[in-house]
Amino acid sequence: MKSPGRARGRGAAVAVSVSAAPGAARALRLRIESAPPRELVELVTAALDDPGLRPAQRLRLLEQRVNARLMRLELRDAEADAQAMLALAERTKVDAHRARALASLAHVQTRQERTTAASTHAEAAVAAARRSRRRELIALALLRQATAGFLTQPQAAAEQTTEAMRRFAALGDLAQQGHATRVLAAVRMAEADTPEHRKPRAPC
Repeated sequence: MKSPGRARGRGAAVAVSVSAAPGAARALRLRIESAPPRELVELVTAALDDPGLRPAQRLRLLEQRVNARLMRLELRDAEADAQAMLALAERTKVDAHRARALASLAHVQTRQERTTAASTHAEAAVAAARRSRRRELIALALLRQATAGFLTQPQAAAEQTTEAMRRFAALGDLAQQGHATRVLAAVRMAEADTPEHRKPRAPC
C-alpha cells in the first residue's frame, strides 16, 4: 500500500513541474491530454497546488478539470470549478480569461439543463472573446452559445455553430471541429422537429 506521504510528494513534484521545468511541464501536458477522466482529475488537482502558476495556466487547468468532471457526471464539482475560474478571471480583468471562464460556466449549466443561465453566460463569453480577439476563444464561446440555445433558438444556433466550425477549421483544431459538426447535426434535428413534421403522412 502506498503511503500518503509518498503520494503527496509525488503530487507536489508534478505540481512544481508545471511552472518550473519546461521539459517536465511538456510531459505533464501529454499525460493530462491522454489521461482518462478519473486520472485527469487527480493530475490536474496535483498541478493546481503549484503556487507559481500564472493565471492563464491555472485557468486552463481548471478548465480541464471542469471537462473531466462533466465526463464523470460530477456536475456540482464542475460548477464549483467553473465559478472558481470566473472569480479568478474577474480578478485579472483580462477579457481572454473572462471568455474562457464564462464559456466553461455555460458548458456546465447546459449540462445541468439550466439553459437560460447558460445562454446568458455564453453570450457574455462571446462578447469577451471578441474583445480579446483570440480566435480559438471566439470559436469556443460560439460553440457554447449554440449548445446552450439550440433547442429554443435553432436558427441562431446553426449560424453560431457554422461560424465555430469555420473558425476551428482555420485553426486546424480537428477535435473541436468534429465536436461542432456533431452539435450542428443536433441543431438540424431540432429545427426539423416541428408539429408539421410530426403529422402522419399518407403513404405514397
